[in-house]
Amino acid sequence: MAESCEIKCSVRPGMFEDEWVVRICVITADGQRREAESIVYGDSLTREGTPTALSEVPGRLRVYCIDRMIDKAAVVLPQTTIENGPCVVVPETELIES
Repeated sequence: MAESCEIKCSVRPGMFEDEWVVRICVITADGQRREAESIVYGDSLTREGTPTALSEVPGRLRVYCIDRMIDKAAVVLPQTTIENGPCVVVPETELIES
């Protein structure tokens, strides 16, 4: 069963009010780490500061963890990414323990 958890992200404003662009670290199918972006809304995000279009701030994105492995976790994002869809694999180090 999926459990709610949070992952680390970088945050900057989106185009509309209460819309944010988040950047997260994901693991690709070939095992490489890279960054992915998603547009999210305020209720699924906690920001540490006030980002601007020119400066991102750290944040925490609420996701659903559907599988945990030794060094990574499969999560469902609140909104889909263009390149990866709604489900991504993130390094275990990106999970924030409550």
